[in-house]
Amino acid sequence: MTDHPPSQKHIGARIRIKPEHAPSVAELFTASNFTPVYVEYRSDGNVSFWFDKVAARSPAFVKTVEAIPFAHWAIHAIVGRPTLQ
Repeated sequence: MTDHPPSQKHIGARIRIKPEHAPSVAELFTASNFTPVYVEYRSDGNVSFWFDKVAARSPAFVKTVEAIPFAHWAIHAIVGRPTLQ
């Protein structure tokens, strides 16, 4: 993990969580063997976990993100176009 934001072109996912739920979400990522490349403590209190493109493409990562309760999220958005199979 770095102490400054990485280039946007290397980021595959940013997960923004309400501050009161950030510790439990961090534990979920750790338990699932995913380490963010950067953690942003935002001025609004929310916490963004940044992951690289390799992690974000992983089916296990998607499953981990889907396990985060909806009420924990600070923002909900899908960026980009999903791959159709």
